Amino acid sequence: MGSFYNHFTTKTELFEQAVGDILEEHGEQLDRVTIGLSDPAEVFATNVRITAKLATTSLQVARVFAQGGLRFLTQDRGLAPRALRNIRRGIESGRFVVANPNVALACASGCLFSFLRLRLEDPPFVADVDGDELAEQLLRKFGVPADSAHEIAHRPIPDSGDDKEAAFDSQRWGYCNGPGIFLQLIAIPQKRKSHA
Repeated sequence: MGSFYNHFTTKTELFEQAVGDILEEHGEQLDRVTIGLSDPAEVFATNVRITAKLATTSLQVARVFAQGGLRFLTQDRGLAPRALRNIRRGIESGRFVVANPNVALACASGCLFSFLRLRLEDPPFVADVDGDELAEQLLRKFGVPADSAHEIAHRPIPDSGDDKEAAFDSQRWGYCNGPGIFLQLIAIPQKRKSHA
């Protein structure tokens, strides 16, 4: 199985390390995409939109987030500290009207990870493009006027200039897929339903 696994005594430890690494790598990707943006509201919305599209652009990563993302809200790396930073910048700039940024973080995280889970389990309910509406609704929730929120959430997403999916697959899923341990922990069954 390789020396990597010898560092962990339980599947839970392996899971937490792997998810933490994936969250951090995705956070770094978001930083690269938004480096040229000055509006905290647009940075926040762009991060939401990119992450919401993971069910199509990086299916396994989307499953990780949907299954275990909320467990990492208090970590000092990954998505949570970046989202909290962007929310605070939005408050400081006057773009967001939020009393407690941690409440806003909980709201955004719950909505985003729930969206991904719904996208994975019941694809007919939501599509990639609905991630834009999710970002728009969160901006409005945080005090951005409706017209401005709509415009921001439908702007073209900047290009980071690198291959996100290849980075995830080659650098992270190499050890996750090895013995199948990680995929067993985060697997979400694809439901087949007929919606009347």
